Amino acid sequence: MHIFMTIVALIIVLGVVVILVINAIRTKGTESKANKLIEQAKKEAEKHKRDSLAEMKEESYKLKQETDKEIKEKKKEVKESEERLLQREQNLDKREEMLTNRDALLDQKDNNILKKQKE
Repeated sequence: MHIFMTIVALIIVLGVVVILVINAIRTKGTESKANKLIEQAKKEAEKHKRDSLAEMKEESYKLKQETDKEIKEKKKEVKESEERLLQREQNLDKREEMLTNRDALLDQKDNNILKKQKE
């Protein structure tokens, strides 16, 4: 009977050891899975970070291109306005010169008429 009790105790101890080993294996497997999930999450986060950065750079480049285009168009509009104003100024100068010449001619004609009337 004493042997029977020893065998039962040995079986119980062996069962506990087997259960502990199985739990250790499961824990190690769970840790391994957790580590793999963490690594995968890190890789995905890094990929998302790179993608976001690339997207931001692309958006920034597009915005700069649009801004540069708008600036170029505004400069062109300003230049055209300046050219129109310069042309108007030149036309007014010509008109003023013509009127001055006309006034001088009319004054000369008036003087000629006055001279003829005095004679």
